[in-house]
Amino acid sequence: VRFFLLIAGLTGFALYTTFTVLTTLVLLIIPISSIPKFQKQKNNTILESDLKSPKTFQDKIAKSKLYKKLKTFFDEDFEDLLETYKPTVDIKPEQKIADAVLNLAKSSDELTTYLQKQQIKPEEFQILVTTLDHYINFKPAKHLAPLGQTLSFGYTKTLENFAKPITGQNQYLTKTEKEAIDQIEKIILRPQNNNVILSGEPGVGRHATIENLASAIANSHLPTLSAKQLIYLDTIALAGTGKTLIEVKSNFESILKEAEHAGNVILVIDQVDKISSAKDERIDLSEVLIFTLRESIMPTIGITTTDDFNQYLRPNAALLKYFEIIDIEEPNQDDTLQILIGKALNSAYRDKVFSNLNALTEIAKRSNQLIKDRKQPEKAIVLFDEIKADAKTLTQKITIDL
Repeated sequence: VRFFLLIAGLTGFALYTTFTVLTTLVLLIIPISSIPKFQKQKNNTILESDLKSPKTFQDKIAKSKLYKKLKTFFDEDFEDLLETYKPTVDIKPEQKIADAVLNLAKSSDELTTYLQKQQIKPEEFQILVTTLDHYINFKPAKHLAPLGQTLSFGYTKTLENFAKPITGQNQYLTKTEKEAIDQIEKIILRPQNNNVILSGEPGVGRHATIENLASAIANSHLPTLSAKQLIYLDTIALAGTGKTLIEVKSNFESILKEAEHAGNVILVIDQVDKISSAKDERIDLSEVLIFTLRESIMPTIGITTTDDFNQYLRPNAALLKYFEIIDIEEPNQDDTLQILIGKALNSAYRDKVFSNLNALTEIAKRSNQLIKDRKQPEKAIVLFDEIKADAKTLTQKITIDL
């Protein structure tokens, strides 16, 4: 079946290639493909004609994708301010809409007064505008995988008995989160020593980073990893796969071998410290893992806490030399606000629950006071989800009344 499917896939690919070549020749004569890109740039840029009068300038702002998303973070009074916006010397042709809006926040007395009444600082408004601008330009065109591509990879039947795939969701990634993903991508694309350990305090986003990686792959943001699949291996579940250490080692060897032979697996090992040392009733499987890391090019990502890394992984120099360490730091208040804006965008898209910027800034601030036993951004996200649940029940915008 696989053979005939691959033959059919190759035949389809040949037809697709022929069609693509012919289409390309036509597009060389008639550059139709450039029209959408030009239109997008035109809609996102201030033109000289847009500065001829306040009315044309206001229309340009009002029709932009940025403004349409921006006004959902404020009350009705914000939209009324549109009629007061005028082009100033700071707003020039070829300037992006986002830069023009930020200039308005400085030059428009009405907008400045409105933000002050809302107790929104200029830097918080700037975070919102730049985050929305990043979001609008974030999604590249979807690329279809070549026909039969997944069939060229091996089965992972044994692996799937002890692990689960991380599919990723269609979610927005903040600029900070995207930078972390780019760092991981560079490491796992190396020809050797292409393994990563994510270390950090509980709640700072170690597991969220993996989810973001899966999302980026699923949504074609990382074309170099388009054929890859992330497989999540729980070390606690692994430890229960055999009655003796020999059985567990044998199962682990089978899992690693199958993942390696599949050819498209990025293996994610949660709580990797639990199989890296024999201390404190842990199981030391590092010898098995080292053999695979030394002989294989399969990327492996380990997740651990800072304390467990220092206590159980750092002494294991033989294992550690195959990994690049990435410390996931607790975000500051501005970064937490950016993450909350990303959550709000996802919530608006999926749940039709919209968020007031003032509410998001208050969540970023007050979560530090209200939740002491967690780290950011987890504590802010917990508070956001609680308030969102209440708002969803009442079908209204997220506001703050703490």
